[in-house]
Amino acid sequence: MPKAGLLALVLGHILLNGNRAREASIWDLLLKVDVLDEPQRVNNLFGNTRNLLTTDFVHMRFLEYWPVYGTNPLEFEFLWGSRAHREITKMEALKFVAQAHDEEPWNWPEEYNKALEADKAKERSQAAGLEFWSEDTMNDKANDLVQLAINVTEELLPIHQDELLAHTGKEFEDVFPNILSRATLILDLFYGFSLIEVDTSEHIYLLVQQPESEEEQVMLESLGRPTQEYVMPILGLIFLMGNRVKESNVWNLLRRFSVDVGRKHAITCKLMRQRYLECRPLSYSNPVEYELLWGPRAHLETTKMKALEYMARLYRKRPQDWPEQYREAVEDEEARARSEATAMFFFGAM
Repeated sequence: MPKAGLLALVLGHILLNGNRAREASIWDLLLKVDVLDEPQRVNNLFGNTRNLLTTDFVHMRFLEYWPVYGTNPLEFEFLWGSRAHREITKMEALKFVAQAHDEEPWNWPEEYNKALEADKAKERSQAAGLEFWSEDTMNDKANDLVQLAINVTEELLPIHQDELLAHTGKEFEDVFPNILSRATLILDLFYGFSLIEVDTSEHIYLLVQQPESEEEQVMLESLGRPTQEYVMPILGLIFLMGNRVKESNVWNLLRRFSVDVGRKHAITCKLMRQRYLECRPLSYSNPVEYELLWGPRAHLETTKMKALEYMARLYRKRPQDWPEQYREAVEDEEARARSEATAMFFFGAM
């Protein structure tokens, strides 16, 4: 079996398991169909099969490999990657895994019908000249789920999978597990939330705030200044860099404030939890990198002009020395003034 056959087998298995498959079930499958003859996951044809699946195919974007939150010890699962969605049809994968099990594809009627529908949708998309869900699109949808989950959590409400899917869009149903996994990782790494499936039969999720670890608290307290003091320089940098900036660039800025490497991530995570910042993965980065944007609290509590004036003082310049950003800040001030004038007109007498 060539590597392409191994990939098709794994993709078919993922398809049969609801578009996501635990890593342990993959090894069970490969042992069952005699791809591996021992549980060491080494094969004369493929070499280190584990590296091939968890690293090589992931880097080529045929597979995605995500932690399963709420498991102890931590488990991992595989999903179809964006390249698999573009280059391989669901029916091809289903036929391959059916052959491995000495079955026919229609012996799994639900998956068979879904594969037919998915392949028809893919054909329509390609006929219209549309890319079949780019990395940027997947990441944007993941960020949309992050914001929805955070907003719902403020009301302490559970979230049904149908609500998440409806927010993403019905056309993304096939890749929804990938989008959800990306959103879950962002919530965990940056916002300090765990998205836990509390009812697996009804697919109901709950977003749980993770308490700051003792190590994080010690790191932040050892800075000798409140975390809020880093808000304006970070927001100012984001504005100067076109309203989005790589997290690594923010860390370079924090070095000016004598913040060491170990504390930088703690600061940005703290500000994300407080809604001053948002983060999004960069689709072209490998390994994945993240960019930071203003969060909703930043838009409420400060203005682009104030951020620009802060950076001007920091670099001993005038706001006008950044003409493009200055023009944008002036337009923002004018828009805010019009909005306030409208609000006063309608509600001033209340």
